[in-house]
Amino acid sequence: MATENDLIQELQEDARAAAVGDFWRKYGNGIVVACVLVVLGTAAGVYWQHRTGSLAQEQTSLFMNAVSKAEQGEYKEAATAFGRIARLGGPIYPLAVLRQAHALQEQGDDQGVINALQVLAEDEKADLLMRSVASLWIIRLADAEKQPKVMEKLTQLLTQKDNPLWALGEESKALWLLQQKKIPEAQALLKSLADKGETPANIAERARAILRQSEAK
Repeated sequence: MATENDLIQELQEDARAAAVGDFWRKYGNGIVVACVLVVLGTAAGVYWQHRTGSLAQEQTSLFMNAVSKAEQGEYKEAATAFGRIARLGGPIYPLAVLRQAHALQEQGDDQGVINALQVLAEDEKADLLMRSVASLWIIRLADAEKQPKVMEKLTQLLTQKDNPLWALGEESKALWLLQQKKIPEAQALLKSLADKGETPANIAERARAILRQSEAK
């Protein structure tokens, strides 16, 4: 019969295989589209008002060049270019950070991804969706056992009632609780997530699968 440690390890491995390691591949396109809509919807007025300014022109040029490099597989150059845009600030900077993180991930630089995203995740002035994407990505990559305070802070942000990624946030929190060996608390959260009518079907199904695994010890 599997021990508790064996169960935790199995759940962690399954979670990484199903949702963690290929996070960007599974959710990236939709997230980028959502982020673009947020930028256009909440910052378009400001952006276009100042479009003729030198900062906006420089950002636009750098961003398009960086996108081109990324599409050609030149991820190192793309990451550098996106990082330059992020440092300039402005309404497009959150999307630049996410694209920088993607380019870094393509190079296998997980710590670089975390470092890039940390700034956005902690920026209280940034859009909630953008911060949530960054937070979720960090949680998927970081070592939760070594950074419990960071994980707790990020999961609190993700599970806010008004957070558009609340379901993924609750799933991440449940996995974090499992890593912390807080099995009953994790199971209660997974059951609630699976039973909520507003939970997306794929996340509810995954919650039920993880819950069954956690109960089969």
